[in-house]
Amino acid sequence: MRFIAAYSMQGRYQALVAICGLAIASLLLPPLNLLSSALYALLVLRKGGREGAWVLLFALLILGTGSALQTGNPAQGISYGLLLWGPAWPVAVILRESRSMELALETALGLGLAVVLGVYATVSNPAALWREKMQLFLQALSQNTPEDFDPVEFGKALDFFSHYLTGLVVGGSLLSLIIGLFLARWLQAILFNPGGFGREFVGLRLHRAVVYLGLACLSAGFLLGGSAEEIAWNLNCVFVVLFILVGFSILHAIILGGKGFLTLITYLGLIFILITLKWLFLLVALLGISDPWLDWRKVAKRS
Repeated sequence: MRFIAAYSMQGRYQALVAICGLAIASLLLPPLNLLSSALYALLVLRKGGREGAWVLLFALLILGTGSALQTGNPAQGISYGLLLWGPAWPVAVILRESRSMELALETALGLGLAVVLGVYATVSNPAALWREKMQLFLQALSQNTPEDFDPVEFGKALDFFSHYLTGLVVGGSLLSLIIGLFLARWLQAILFNPGGFGREFVGLRLHRAVVYLGLACLSAGFLLGGSAEEIAWNLNCVFVVLFILVGFSILHAIILGGKGFLTLITYLGLIFILITLKWLFLLVALLGISDPWLDWRKVAKRS
């Protein structure tokens, strides 16, 4: 990965080859889209927003042309490129100019919240739209469904989750955006500032105003009813992504502050435990929420 990152920093042509090549390869290996987004964010971090805008324009032209030759519809390639690189541009620009990871992540959060609110402002019934899309998807898989598949139970689950799929999808997209930004900052540190990303990640802390806004949305989810409640819980799906990431930063600072192979094993073990006991993610999110007031890193140092 370091070689590809160094190659992409040599010039605009090299950046386009690496970024677009990974984007096209991600159609076969989806995880590669994170690397493509990370390389684009690295370009913006290193060379600025203007260069990033030029590369984005040419990259969209390349994907659009390829899509036109393959399917006759350039919009498919352009849309994919915009979803892949578009959100990374403002977030990386904010990080470059402010040198504040907190402000960059809060900008990403703002984009996610704006998308959720935009969906509810333009679509009269997002839940019905999700149910329709999922029913079409189920019909396409009807010939290959498992023997123990229960369409009645699936329908009940779909009716419930369709009300929150907007927030879940946007939250997942936000997670991908932030992971891509982390990868870009990590690559930048490897190439130009060894150890810089580690110090930045360990010190990650949200501003209190953002936490207050998240708590307000959480309260609205419990206290309101009807469409307002649904909107609030979809917004909460976006907030919780950021809170969990900050919680991981605190855990990394307190428990995994050392270096070496033992730390890696401990970190992987922690992730396995969290995946196994999913409710622990809520505790990790609570660390991120409470940190502006309790300052868990200092508490750990005193103890």
